[in-house]
Amino acid sequence: MSDHNALLARFDERIDDVAQRLTALETASKEKRKRPLVDRLGAWGGLLALVISLTTGALTVWDDVIFRAAKLAKAEQEQAEDWLGEFQTISAEIFAANAAGDYARGAALMEAKGAARLTLLKNLEEIVVRRPELFSIFEKASLINGALEFGDAQTAKTLADVVATEVASPIDRMNLDLWYARIFATPGPLFDPGQARIRFRSVDDRVRLEVPPGFRPQQEMILFNFWITFELTLGNDCPELTRLAGRLSNAFSSPSAPPALRQSYGQPVQLALDTVAQRCP
Repeated sequence: MSDHNALLARFDERIDDVAQRLTALETASKEKRKRPLVDRLGAWGGLLALVISLTTGALTVWDDVIFRAAKLAKAEQEQAEDWLGEFQTISAEIFAANAAGDYARGAALMEAKGAARLTLLKNLEEIVVRRPELFSIFEKASLINGALEFGDAQTAKTLADVVATEVASPIDRMNLDLWYARIFATPGPLFDPGQARIRFRSVDDRVRLEVPPGFRPQQEMILFNFWITFELTLGNDCPELTRLAGRLSNAFSSPSAPPALRQSYGQPVQLALDTVAQRCP
């Protein structure tokens, strides 16, 4: 009996001990449930502060990048305008001399200012490729014509390829065909007589079908002057040269041809006609 009582007493002690441990664990658990809320708030507060800091930093960097990019774009635009102004000023001087019939002065200006004009052309070419929207089609046209005057077919083609993505009007497409004709007619890596003739014929078709009669002579004068020069360099047969010379002569003598254009093209047209006449008497 005493052993039984002793066993029960020990059992009661174990139960009390377990109860005390459970109470202690429950109390600890409650404390943990209280503290983690503060801890969690602290953690979330720290995380939120980190997110805000990172976001603010990213926005600051982004604004700085955008600002710098806009500033560089503006500077490039202003530089392009300055270069284009210089290029067009030189071109206008040369054109004015030739338009006045002073070809000697025009040639002298080409010689004296050719290097500066070519440097401007190359600088502008890079910007046209990157930011074509900065230039009107007329400004791009002046650069393409300038490149062809220097015999730089590659630069002319690079610029013409940019314009090819923008042209819409029949006149624009006609000018584009003429540029490509001159590009393929220029001696060098891009020289392609077959393609040059295809383009010259395309321009001829466009002039006849799309240009009002009163404006055809000036377009034909420009076309056939370049076309005859090309055929002469190839030593083409007389029937074709004579046909082209006849078309050029008719355009040049047409009453609707602008006097300024006749004066400007007078010397090269006469030279082309005289050369054909000598080769094909």
